[in-house]
Amino acid sequence: RPVWNRGNDSGVPQRLRASRDRTLLATATDGVIAVDADGREIWRINVDNGLCSNSISKLAYDGKGTVWGATDNGVFSISVFEIYTHFTEKEGLRGQISCITKSGPTLLVGTFQGLYRQEGQRFTQVSNVTHPCWQMAQGSGGTLYVATSDGVYQYSNGTARQQTNQFALSILAMDDGSY
Repeated sequence: RPVWNRGNDSGVPQRLRASRDRTLLATATDGVIAVDADGREIWRINVDNGLCSNSISKLAYDGKGTVWGATDNGVFSISVFEIYTHFTEKEGLRGQISCITKSGPTLLVGTFQGLYRQEGQRFTQVSNVTHPCWQMAQGSGGTLYVATSDGVYQYSNGTARQQTNQFALSILAMDDGSY
């Protein structure tokens, strides 16, 4: 990625200084790019990760962390100091989200199409949990219990084992290891 300085501003209709060390670039074709004081890219938001258009004509900063932008396809609002992202089917996450939790360092998402585990910037389905997930509960010792339309699953260390095969809509993990 290039260092964004005044030398490559063709296609940058506006530079907006949001803080001493953060400048936002409104670009004609690449969305909004945040750069540090040396012109190095910090983050970029465009249509691929949630913006309504890549053609930005004007930015306005409210002084409190929110930037408003005008595009050829609508108006948007973003937080300057947080990195925005989203996860959809493109990143491997399928189905309506019904529950979400962390198990150790791993983010797990239950959907109407199964249980998914975050691996970097992608989600992978936990292979044997393919039915709707309704609720998750953290048990003792790092074990996670998942209530699904196909029964209760116990998730630990990257694998899920089926505990029951009766429909389970909700679950409560007990201190003694039972549920």
